[in-house]
Amino acid sequence: MRIVLIRSAWFTLAAIVLIAAWDLFTFELLRESGSEVWKHRLLMHVFLLLHVILGAIVGALLGFSYFPPNRTLTSWRLAALGGVFALVMFFAAAPLAWSGSFVAVFVGSLLLAAMLAQIGGRILATSAA
Repeated sequence: MRIVLIRSAWFTLAAIVLIAAWDLFTFELLRESGSEVWKHRLLMHVFLLLHVILGAIVGALLGFSYFPPNRTLTSWRLAALGGVFALVMFFAAAPLAWSGSFVAVFVGSLLLAAMLAQIGGRILATSAA
C-alpha cells in the first residue's frame, strides 16, 4: 500500500503543478478585480481545479492499486504520466463542465487518471526482476 501511495503522490503532484500553472496563465483577469463576474470566474476555476485534483488522487490510487507488483516506475516516469494527465485534463475540463457539472469533471478525471495509471504505467514500467 505504501508503494501505491508514493506512486499516486508523484503522479498527483506533477498534475497539480502543471494544471495550476496552466490555469494561472490562462485565467482572464478583468480590469475591475472587485466585480461579481470576476469573483464568479475565480470561484469556478477553483472548484474545477479541486475536482480535477481530487479525481486525480482517487483515480491514481485506484489505478496503481491494481498495478503488477513486479513492475517498477521511477519518479520521473510517474511525473511524466502526471504531465500527460494534466495536458489532457486541461483541454477536457471545460467540455466536461459544460456537458454535466462538477461531478462530470470529477468522474472524468478519476477515469482518466485510473486509465493512465494502468495503461501508461504498464508501458513505462520496467521489470523489477
